[in-house]
Amino acid sequence: MSEAMTDWRKISLRAEGLASLRGFRLLFRDLDLDAASGSFTALRGPNGSGKTTLLRILAGLMRPSMGELRWDNTPDEAIHLIGHASALKPFETPRSATDAFIRLTGLKRKPALTDALLDRVGLGRPADVPVRFLSAGQKKRTLLARLLAVPRPVWLLDEPFANLDAAGRELVERLISEQCAKGGIVIAASHDETGLAPHTTIDLAEPRSVAA
Repeated sequence: MSEAMTDWRKISLRAEGLASLRGFRLLFRDLDLDAASGSFTALRGPNGSGKTTLLRILAGLMRPSMGELRWDNTPDEAIHLIGHASALKPFETPRSATDAFIRLTGLKRKPALTDALLDRVGLGRPADVPVRFLSAGQKKRTLLARLLAVPRPVWLLDEPFANLDAAGRELVERLISEQCAKGGIVIAASHDETGLAPHTTIDLAEPRSVAA
């Protein structure tokens, strides 16, 4: 086992009593969450219940109104946060967007690797088509290529199955399973039920952890 893999298998998250207040509206409160290496946590709840907000809190982009959270044994640049919106520029292509992300993280671009990743997520043929001409599902697949291009132990995914066909949903399920098998942590907010059973489900409408 490599040192990187050893580090992945030591990571964990502990959140206690989290609450988020937006303006005068309480999104959620008294929310506890434990995520160990190799675990998949599903976030459920209606629109506006705070799923995206919780992901941003876990990513360190927002502070909770109350409560504490702690990531243990996570290396620098440990988290991938993939939002519901693609955030891709209209003139980018799947290839250029993936390469730009690799360079942004300080890694060396390897054309053969980019080609292999795009093939894996089903973007071999439209690899050089501008984003403005891509379908919503193809844009989502471009974001999946980024997940694979820069390995990180923690995936925070907002609606990862949205806009994908059956083959795309199966792809996401496989990627989540592989990430957990490597010792990573996956926390995903989704309205969609999948064939992949989470280890834990958090219902933001009634925030309690329920073991699967």
